[in-house]
Amino acid sequence: MDSDKLKEYAYGNLASIFWSGFLLFGGAIFVYYYANIGYMPDFDFKSSVTLLAAASITAMIIVILFITILILPGLFWSNTWANESPIKSNWEDEDGHKILYKTALWFGLPILSLYGFLALLTLSWLISIPYFICVIITSHLIICKRSTLSKKQSLEETSKMIFSSFVCALLAFIPIFFVLSISVSNLSTSKGSPALIGPIVVGFIVLTNILVTAKPKGIKGVIYYPTLGAIAFYVVFSSFELFYRIPERVMEIYKFGSIDTESIILNNEGCNTVLTLGLISKVTPEKQCVLTNAKILSRLGKDMYLEIGHTRFTLKNSEILSWSVKESSKKRHNHSED
Repeated sequence: MDSDKLKEYAYGNLASIFWSGFLLFGGAIFVYYYANIGYMPDFDFKSSVTLLAAASITAMIIVILFITILILPGLFWSNTWANESPIKSNWEDEDGHKILYKTALWFGLPILSLYGFLALLTLSWLISIPYFICVIITSHLIICKRSTLSKKQSLEETSKMIFSSFVCALLAFIPIFFVLSISVSNLSTSKGSPALIGPIVVGFIVLTNILVTAKPKGIKGVIYYPTLGAIAFYVVFSSFELFYRIPERVMEIYKFGSIDTESIILNNEGCNTVLTLGLISKVTPEKQCVLTNAKILSRLGKDMYLEIGHTRFTLKNSEILSWSVKESSKKRHNHSED
């Protein structure tokens, strides 16, 4: 094949290629979800461009958010203080290249100290306050010793470092809490117990952020940072086998599927169907019945795919009169204030 003609075609049809890839990604989200639940509805993907585009955009946003969250602590530390700090010679050589172990110390130790403060604060503020004062004094003395700054400049630099480290500690808490919450859950994986995998994954996230802070001078950030984030994202989700949660979350957001319902009201025909399946004991005289605590796995197409306990079954959409979901307490509170 002529490479010049291929390039010419690609440049001339860039918009259509991008749009096709965009829709293909959206279609892959649907296919992955339905493959995971073992069901494929009578659904025309070609005529549902809007659904595919919505799925594609939402999945991309979810992935980008996770990637950003995983590397945000190191990214924040580097770009808000470390790269412009007058004491950066403590973790950079004469050519401006970061030294990994020194960067790890200046990035990690203040954050660990602040985690110690937060841990003590939950026990007793009488202990945590003196501890925090000691952290500030120690940080100030280290900066004075490791630089030629004046007292005023040293105080300003100490304040900047403490603030940057405090924000990084909060940002690092998000992915670490996410991983540890999975580690203590009842999630089962083929790779072993989440309780054993969790600490390893947390360690990898910490290592990733250290590498983020130590970005080589000759590598562009737009390539370096997303690459590290994508690797961390893959490690986290593959370690706990959570990739299915992305398409599942997309389905939840748009109520296409994966919906935990409070009740589903069926007409007479639907009642007879679930009666035959043994999911209800009788049909009421009103010729209507209610299914409670059922999960709608899919409501696209002509049929609705549901799950109750360990039983999965289909009902025609025409057999379903109404369905309801439980509203979160936070939403109810906001609505009551309005």
